[in-house]
Amino acid sequence: MGKKDKSNNTSSPTRVSSPVVEKPAFENRQSLHVLLIILLPLLLYARVFYFDFMPVDDLILFRDHADFLNNLHNLPKVFTRDAFFNKPGADFYRPVQSVTFMIDAFLGRNGAWMYHITNLAIHILTSVSLYFFLKLLKIKNTVSFFCTLLFSVHPLFSSNIAWIVARNDSLICLPGIWLFISLAKQVQTGKKSYFIFHAFLFSLAVFTKETALLFPLPLLFYYFFILKQPFSFNRLLPWLLTWVFIPALYLFIRSLVIHPGAGFEGEVGFHSFIKNLPAIPTFVSKFLVPVHLSTLPVFDAFTTISGLVLFLFGGYLVYNYKGNKKPVVFMGMMWALLFTIPPLILRLPFASNYFTYLEHRFYLPSIGLLIVLACLLDEYRTSVRQSVFICVYVPTLILLIAINWSHTGDYANPMAFSNTAIKKNPENARAFVIRGLLWEEKNEPDSAFSDYNRAIAICKLPVANYNKGHLYYTLEKYNEAEECFNIYINYDSSFAEAFYKRAAARAELGKLDDALSDLEKAERLNPAEPMIPYRKGCILMYSGRLREAVENFSASIQLNPGYGEALVFRSLCRYRLKDYAGAIDDCDKLIQLNYRADFASNNKGTALLELGRLDESIAIFSKMITENSEVASAHYNRAIAMLRKNDINGACSDLHEAVRLGFTVPKDSINRYCK
Repeated sequence: MGKKDKSNNTSSPTRVSSPVVEKPAFENRQSLHVLLIILLPLLLYARVFYFDFMPVDDLILFRDHADFLNNLHNLPKVFTRDAFFNKPGADFYRPVQSVTFMIDAFLGRNGAWMYHITNLAIHILTSVSLYFFLKLLKIKNTVSFFCTLLFSVHPLFSSNIAWIVARNDSLICLPGIWLFISLAKQVQTGKKSYFIFHAFLFSLAVFTKETALLFPLPLLFYYFFILKQPFSFNRLLPWLLTWVFIPALYLFIRSLVIHPGAGFEGEVGFHSFIKNLPAIPTFVSKFLVPVHLSTLPVFDAFTTISGLVLFLFGGYLVYNYKGNKKPVVFMGMMWALLFTIPPLILRLPFASNYFTYLEHRFYLPSIGLLIVLACLLDEYRTSVRQSVFICVYVPTLILLIAINWSHTGDYANPMAFSNTAIKKNPENARAFVIRGLLWEEKNEPDSAFSDYNRAIAICKLPVANYNKGHLYYTLEKYNEAEECFNIYINYDSSFAEAFYKRAAARAELGKLDDALSDLEKAERLNPAEPMIPYRKGCILMYSGRLREAVENFSASIQLNPGYGEALVFRSLCRYRLKDYAGAIDDCDKLIQLNYRADFASNNKGTALLELGRLDESIAIFSKMITENSEVASAHYNRAIAMLRKNDINGACSDLHEAVRLGFTVPKDSINRYCK
């Protein structure tokens, strides 16, 4: 047998290579995109949880209405009040925002931290929603991610997170984005659930801020030119009914809550619109070149001119845009312009010395600019190397984060807020007034007067004189206070509080008739304020006009049945008028309210004493002494009651105890009865 060739007989083992699992490209890592969109703003803004309430609207909303906000039983009532919780309403009607404030107040026990958490949560949810919206518009994943990340850290929107009352613009933006997503989903699937969701979102947006009334315009453009739906009246009718019925319902309820002509003090209309037109180039400039950021900004030449240049350059790029997303670009431009316009019709008095626009109002319009930017990047990025794009994008992102960090700190506390406004605009008279109030709270009147005087020197700002008058009054400089209130009232004779404050100063100066005249004017201007008839009652009581005083205290109590001080003084007046039954009734109400209960019990006991109901009187004083044996007046009054019952020993014991406790007892009473 021949030898077998081993090389032919032995087969080498087959090696099976394991399949190479390719990692998904960054383009397709949607979960990573979303995670970064959440984490980056969360880390950047985490410090706002320790920020304070800001001056101006924050203090009006959250400090002055803390009790109302902290009680969830008041939740239905926010739909019957304006945005500042006034009833009758005098300002904007935004009940959904008010509901979120109430929930924050309840969960955070009126602490600012909970409001800031909610603001940041809304911003993060809006950012994530924007990412999916851009993808829905067929923007490439990475471009959608890069644009959304810029939005999430953009310093122009620092105030939307760090300033609590700026919430309404982000709160309207979140459902606004989902209006388009839900419309697209309903068209694609035909499911009624998306239509119902859309109607709910539209209601939410409209009852958050009146600007949402404009959403049907871009929605119609989106329906016909981007979703490319043919005109069909039957298919369009449910959407049109939704977009008409909900605004009609909102406007009807608003008409019941808000009084026509009340509230806003400045200009409204065409003239304001013309004066505020620089807001459009300012928006473009601060979005693309975020410098000169301020807490209370005003128009400036650099921002306006640079904005016009950038606007023209952007128009050139859009004009030369050759991509297939022209309808999307046009919708973005429509969105940006449409939602920039509504605030332009309003302008405050002394706007150039306060603020002519607010940065947080650019939050919603910025979505339109981002849509345009995303379309341009989606088109032009294909002609730019990825490494070059990254080398430009990353430094830009880092720069925005750095500017954001600095600007967010401007909202850390009220003093930082006002200092920033003054630093960026030394002619901001209102910022000096705000800082003056802060100095008052710090008990530094000289610094407060300095800021008020600076505001007056800039533009004779009337509110500075009003605040000076209040400060002079607290310092018991009543002549100076009256003079300051005179100046303010010459400017604005429709502010009830000014007449009320001047009346207080005049009363201290002994000008009682002038004080009463001021209070009558204040009462005509604000008949629902219980403090005004109360103050009138006090002046009348000290003037000896007791019956008129009782009438005014009664008017005050009618406006506020729980007004304890009015009940106290009415009971005193009734006692002096020998209306002991009326005095007893007032004391019973005070005891029920647990307001100055010792006074009420003592006064009730003396009234019963005058009516000859001695046993009841003694029982009340005995109870007072049992609860607190150091009440000298209770011992004395019980002694008088006992004397009338011929209980000499008991009366003498109480008289000696009253003397020991420092009560002045006539010596002849002791000498006569207590030998």
